[in-house]
Amino acid sequence: MSLGIAMIYGGQAFLATDKRVTLLDESGNNTNIQHDKNKLHKVGLTYFTAMGVEPLTTWVINEIKKLKDFDIQKVVMICRELELIFKNKLDTEIKEAQWLNDGSVELLSILWATENPEPEIGLISSFDGYKVTIERMQGRLLAKSAVNTDNMLSIIINQFKAEHTSLIHILKDIFVEANAYDNAISSSFDVGFTNTSYKRIYANKLTAGTITAKIEVISPVIKSGDIYSSKFYGSAVNSAYLIVGTQGGNYGDIKVFRGGGNGLTFGIYDNIGSVDLQTSDSYGTIRSFLKTDGSVSYPQRKWDFSEASSIEWGNNYPISRYA
Repeated sequence: MSLGIAMIYGGQAFLATDKRVTLLDESGNNTNIQHDKNKLHKVGLTYFTAMGVEPLTTWVINEIKKLKDFDIQKVVMICRELELIFKNKLDTEIKEAQWLNDGSVELLSILWATENPEPEIGLISSFDGYKVTIERMQGRLLAKSAVNTDNMLSIIINQFKAEHTSLIHILKDIFVEANAYDNAISSSFDVGFTNTSYKRIYANKLTAGTITAKIEVISPVIKSGDIYSSKFYGSAVNSAYLIVGTQGGNYGDIKVFRGGGNGLTFGIYDNIGSVDLQTSDSYGTIRSFLKTDGSVSYPQRKWDFSEASSIEWGNNYPISRYA
């Protein structure tokens, strides 16, 4: 399920999405629900989100990410081709989900926000054959919702009319109210801004409790006292990322993952009184290879010294050696 909002506001375009996804099981039922899914993606200068039915949306996202730039004509071709493949899958593999094929369900829609070079937002949908709708005027709004879109538009517009200290507070209240209306939409959200100046977002005004949101800021220098974040990414496409405090609480964990979450590259695991150094094996299982309490260190699993040029034992040479 989804709520996506694209708007040109304060001289910049932005795209905000909720974080809830429902997956079809083999019987064609919506049973596998994920509540904290990142649905905000970026290609070149463009933020986009794909809403609709899984796995079609994931297929489309993966293909769009292969593009160098967000070329809408290429995106339309991708959507049409993969929709045909998905419908064929419904006919041959997920026959119980034929209700998706009767034309009453919007299988796929794409919302985006970019600078082209001026702020621009856009929308395509399977409902109208992926006809391209583009807006470039200040104050223009495009939205898509898994729930009644007209009701969601009313919520969105009323929140923009209300008095708020910042755009982030407006978005926070929109997603909280949308979630209260129907929990098919999550109250947490991600947002991307296309303009790098961010003159209308004031960190010192974010004082209304905790805001669960991802705010992407592109800047060569960020100066701050404390920065709170669950993940830290690099600048590359599909970047590796670092997580601080993976166990929660006050545990001193640090883990570095490959892009896409495909395996732990290196981790420090706080065992309270000792620390484990970890990595993933070839099957993706996280393994500790060294444990230490600061006074004594314990190698774990198998250690192979065959590639070492030399081993300096000092006065601690092993009593027994084996060929």
